[in-house]
Amino acid sequence: MRKRLNDADAVFCAQLDRIAASFHESAVQLLTPLLLEAEAAGRVQSMRKRIADKVISQSRAAISQLQADLSRA
Repeated sequence: MRKRLNDADAVFCAQLDRIAASFHESAVQLLTPLLLEAEAAGRVQSMRKRIADKVISQSRAAISQLQADLSRA
């Protein structure tokens, strides 16, 4: 009786291990694209900020140059 109980326990634990592995694989397949998309969105946002900062800097320089040219005229 004890042997059958131990055998049943081993089979049950093996089934749980397979279920856990399947669950982990499904979770990875589901979350990987979401994580990649979130990472890409963060990169796009930081790129937009760098571009905006550069445009602002160039605009300020152009305005300063224009003001300098106007004050000389």
